[in-house]
Amino acid sequence: MRKMCLSYKKKHDVLISAINEYFSNDVIVHGNNAGLHIVLQFSSAYSDSDLVRLANRRGIYVSSISKFWIGCDLPKDVFILLGYGLIPEESIRPAIRLLRNIWFP
Repeated sequence: MRKMCLSYKKKHDVLISAINEYFSNDVIVHGNNAGLHIVLQFSSAYSDSDLVRLANRRGIYVSSISKFWIGCDLPKDVFILLGYGLIPEESIRPAIRLLRNIWFP
């Protein structure tokens, strides 16, 4: 169990480092201190479903959280859910770089 926790902690740290490097101040990270998922919030000319589709076409599987929004208008920003538990550590940084390139060309 301890080995798994250390592995997830390392992946988390690589993910946050890569987001800070490639997205700088363009995104807000939510939930970065809990679980095996984080949420990225940012402004985009694209809809969240378009951004998910662009990522999925390139082999990066992310989700929108707008389908969970209940009882209020959707915010102007997009919110994208990233999971990192099953991703090999060495794949995280290249995936984040690719997301940056396809979402902010």
